[in-house]
Amino acid sequence: MPALTARFAVLGPLVAEHPEPVVPGRRRERCLLGVLLLEAGTAVPVDRLLSLLWDDDPPPSARAALHSHVARLRTALGTPAVPALRLVRTSNGYLAEVDPELVDAFRFRALVERGRAERDPVGRAGVLREALALWRGPILAGDASDRLRDRVGGQLHELRLTATELMVDAELDRGRHAEITGELIILTAEHPTRERLAAQLMLALYRSGRHADALQFFQTFSDRLAAALGADPGTELRRLNTAILRHAPELRPDPAAAGESPLPMARPALLPPVVADFTGRGAEVERLRSALSAPAPGGALPVALITGPGGVGKSTLGLYVAHLLDSLFPDGVLHAGLGGVHPAPAEPAEVLGRFLNALGVTGGTVPSGLDERVDLYRSLLAGRRVLVVLDDARDLAQLRPLMPGSATCAVLVTSRRRLGGLAVAARVTLTVLGPDDAVRMLGRICGAARVDAEPAIAAEIAGRCGFLPLAIRVAGARLAVRAHWPLRRLAQRLSDEQLRLDELAVDDLAVRASFAASYRDLSAEGRRALRRLALLDAPDFAAWVAAPLLDVPYDRAEDLVDELVDTHLLETVGAFRYRFHDLIRLFARAHADEEDEPRERQDSVERALREWLTLAGAAAARLPYRLLSPMAETEGKGGVALSPAEVEELTGDPFAWLAGERAALVAAVRQAAAAGLSGVAWRLTSVSRDLFDQRDHNDEYLAAHRAALAVCEREDDRLGTAVIRYGLACRALADEEITLDRALRLAGSARAVFTAFGHPRAEVDTMVLVATLRRRLGDHVVAREMLEESAVRAARAGNAAAEAAAWRSLGVMHREQNRIEQARDCFTAALELAQRHGLPDVEAFAYRGLGVVHRESGDFAASQTAFEEALERYRRLGQDSGQAWALLDLGQLHTRRGDPRAGSALRRALAIFERGGLSAQHAIALRALGELRLAEDRPTDAVTHLLASLRMLRILHEPWGVALCLSALGAAHQLAGDHARARTAWVEAEQRFREVGNDSEAQRIAAQLAELPEPD
Repeated sequence: MPALTARFAVLGPLVAEHPEPVVPGRRRERCLLGVLLLEAGTAVPVDRLLSLLWDDDPPPSARAALHSHVARLRTALGTPAVPALRLVRTSNGYLAEVDPELVDAFRFRALVERGRAERDPVGRAGVLREALALWRGPILAGDASDRLRDRVGGQLHELRLTATELMVDAELDRGRHAEITGELIILTAEHPTRERLAAQLMLALYRSGRHADALQFFQTFSDRLAAALGADPGTELRRLNTAILRHAPELRPDPAAAGESPLPMARPALLPPVVADFTGRGAEVERLRSALSAPAPGGALPVALITGPGGVGKSTLGLYVAHLLDSLFPDGVLHAGLGGVHPAPAEPAEVLGRFLNALGVTGGTVPSGLDERVDLYRSLLAGRRVLVVLDDARDLAQLRPLMPGSATCAVLVTSRRRLGGLAVAARVTLTVLGPDDAVRMLGRICGAARVDAEPAIAAEIAGRCGFLPLAIRVAGARLAVRAHWPLRRLAQRLSDEQLRLDELAVDDLAVRASFAASYRDLSAEGRRALRRLALLDAPDFAAWVAAPLLDVPYDRAEDLVDELVDTHLLETVGAFRYRFHDLIRLFARAHADEEDEPRERQDSVERALREWLTLAGAAAARLPYRLLSPMAETEGKGGVALSPAEVEELTGDPFAWLAGERAALVAAVRQAAAAGLSGVAWRLTSVSRDLFDQRDHNDEYLAAHRAALAVCEREDDRLGTAVIRYGLACRALADEEITLDRALRLAGSARAVFTAFGHPRAEVDTMVLVATLRRRLGDHVVAREMLEESAVRAARAGNAAAEAAAWRSLGVMHREQNRIEQARDCFTAALELAQRHGLPDVEAFAYRGLGVVHRESGDFAASQTAFEEALERYRRLGQDSGQAWALLDLGQLHTRRGDPRAGSALRRALAIFERGGLSAQHAIALRALGELRLAEDRPTDAVTHLLASLRMLRILHEPWGVALCLSALGAAHQLAGDHARARTAWVEAEQRFREVGNDSEAQRIAAQLAELPEPD
């Protein structure tokens, strides 16, 4: 076989080294490369590729997308002098030109065929094990769907099972009955209805002297087959069972076939049994098995490490994998529990004494000193194949003396600590089970029938156990010994957070005790950090929050968080963010209640909330523009723990900071509200408003405002109530509950408070908002007077943002009333103010307004330029909703011009509005699509879109939008020949246009009505 300057692997996650690693960025490209590699040398038709990559439902654009994927793959693969892999276009598809020996799937097939042809059982077993070792997981793991994997890899999967069975036959032929039994137990569990594996296990058990176990397994397998398939075992398996019953001579191994099987005189077998309820962890098992079954690079000792919090199943997984690997280590398996989190962890000398005894060194021949024991231990293991399992390691000092010196051995370590200094071939950080595996595990313990009878309750129990295996095992054990309990009884008992940890204890299993061992292992400061961090309601948090909580410097806070992460009492999520497992949080809060004074806890949390206020304010101050923020001058200074330089470092990129903190900010507002800290709640909400708004985080914006409003009203905080009501009024129509009428009431009450408290800036800002809401409700006379007055007052006070907003709103009003030149003047004034004072959001809106003015004046080129200027500014701001508005404007312009780009622009806008849950914008986009269908002479489709838009606009009380929608709806009905419905729509449209003060549009509608045929 040539030297592998390139390598391609599909039997697991995709690997492509050509000769350097190639990592296609898109999942579908990785799947495409995998499919072509699986069928290397054969042209795969385009239609088959489309069907595979899009699961039989390719969109119209799929063919073009496929060609783009191929082009990107070719670029990624590069152009070495002698390319190992070329993607070639054929007459009807694509073909991967590659040396088959470079693709693991082809090497696997070749090795299996070699194994079939090998006559010597030792050689046959070795070749087949080499073939099976190429599998690192499911085909194209992490990229391919189950459907795709079944269609392209079904034959390979079956061949893998066949190779496994051939390998087992070879091991049985060479007389390794006892050694292969553990592996067969696991294989039959993974393939519970495969009869050949069942027969092999029965034969291995019988030849190992376990006659009764072989007969018992036949009965277990028969029951399993009946339950799963409603069938009985086949003829061959029944014959084997009968032969075992009568000790048939033909079952004895053939000594000649077995050949020589030199076994060590003292083969240690110290593994405890695998727990019966082991569930899931398929990817982790494959990774560990792969790391420990092959030599490590550079002749190093193969070491695998499983880390994770207490109760997550590290020891269980380690035992499962060790049993799976048992037959690969003919010289034995050593196992020791090191008690890493117990007050008196195991001493290395003591463990080595046990190991030496198991290796045949007994009595006075065991050395007394640690160094001498290490020397003898490593000498005995030199050149031998021994697996060493070291469970619950404390640190590297405990581990080092227990490491074999020979690379022929392998070591599997579990620990609650990360053990960063340990050189490993595989590091598996174990987390909780997935919801499905958690429920499945519960059923294995308490009975699958009970879980199947109450699946929703079973899922609730698993959730309240936090999907933690230990907690699920305890819950299942409690149910198992209380067969009369319905599952809902335990679910109810677990619903009380204060008592949940008490419920999760049975016999010698207790979740609290598992956590307590890790807690004792922390430093005193680490324990305090755990207690204080658990007081926060934030779903996740950054390390800085520990500084105000503990009143320590930032660097020290980071060290303490690292200590908690090292012991897996905190989980890492994303970059430099952390979270608690639910049960660990309950455990830590209980200790906080026991060990810390209430006042200490309250002060600690308040310091953290005020630090969030400081950071949010600093982030908001860096934004490219600010919303009308009526209380900017009263925003609190907040925090106490971080230096100005640290605040600068954390919030230098405000939106990057927001990406991590957005959920925590809402939780902080809610926690402040629950604690009665109205001032913190409303100030934090006020400074966060700009951050949420400019990234279209509408849910977070509204959630924070509602929580702050509740506490301000409860605490009779009039100023805070006014600020929050102002913020809610700004979101009119972003939430269907905040209608224009309600927003007007909110803004009006806020304005009265700002006037009474003597806040002129806030008053004029709110005056602009009130006037804008009145305009949208159709009260144009009052709105115009208020907007003109507020523009003058804002200019006098130097409030450029409010002045520009007033001109902007006046421009919209003039446009609605068809006063195009006045609208142009207003939008131009807003644009000049925005450019002079650095208000890019207002600038973008002014360009939109001017685009509409140009469109209505018939200057389509100038209109398009203005809309594109607006779109570019929204893109620079990263504001999705603004981009959608500009796309909507462009789509309407293209509709007017008959430009085929209209549909694409409008659909993109609609998708953004739908994703953001913005009801009013969604309705306007539907209206624009209806107008496009009308222009395309598709009245039926136009009516569908327009009716949907009209329903939403009526709910939202948008008179201008309703008028426009009715106008288009009448035209669609007329085009369809339905004059009666056209008349109904236009009659109301004429009335609505007059209500909003657009007489010219009302007259146009009246003229259209006059041209309709008289009703019969």
